[in-house]
Amino acid sequence: MGMMTSRRQRSVDVDRKLADAVLRLAAAGTRPISIQSVSDTSGVAKTTIYRRYHNSADLVAGMSTMVSEIIPLSLELEPSRDNLTVLLSRFARSLDRHIDIRLLGLVLASDNPLVARLKSSLVTPARRAAEEFIRKGIGIGVFRPDTDVTAVMDSIVGSLIVDASRGDNDVSLWAARESRLLWNALATTDEND
Repeated sequence: MGMMTSRRQRSVDVDRKLADAVLRLAAAGTRPISIQSVSDTSGVAKTTIYRRYHNSADLVAGMSTMVSEIIPLSLELEPSRDNLTVLLSRFARSLDRHIDIRLLGLVLASDNPLVARLKSSLVTPARRAAEEFIRKGIGIGVFRPDTDVTAVMDSIVGSLIVDASRGDNDVSLWAARESRLLWNALATTDEND
C-alpha cells in the first residue's frame, strides 16, 4: 500500500512539473511547447513524458482530468457559509495539486493554442463547478439575486493568484478568508450558515 501511495505521489509531482513547464514556456514565448522543451524546463526525462503522452498536444489534453475530482463533489454541496469555504478549498487544492497557482494568470492570459487547451480543460471546468454552486445559492435564496457570477469568479481567481504570489501556501486560510468576504457580500442574511 505504501508503495502505491509513493508511486501515486511521484505521478502527481511529475504532472505538476509538466504543467508548470508548459505554462512557463508559454509565458516566455521564446521556445515552442514541445516534448523536448517541456523536458528541458521541467527536468522530467523525455522517456518519462513519452510513456505518458505521445506529443505535446496529447500532454496538454491529458491534463483535462486534473480537476475532474472537484466537479461532482462541488455539485453535491448545498450553498451555505461552511460549504462556500469547502468549495473554495477544493477549488484551490485541485489547481494547486497540478500547477503552481502563481502561473494561473499565464493560463488565463495566454494566446498559445496549447495553453488555451489547458485553460479549457483545467480552469474552465473548475470555474463552472463554482459558478454552479453560486447559481444554486441564488436560486434557493441564499445569495442575492443581483449577484454577478462572472465578477465573483474573477474575484475568486484573482484573489487566489495574489495570495499564492505572496507566498502564502495555506489554501485553507485563503479559502476561509475569501469565503468570509464573499459571504458578507453575497448572502441574503447575516447568519453564519
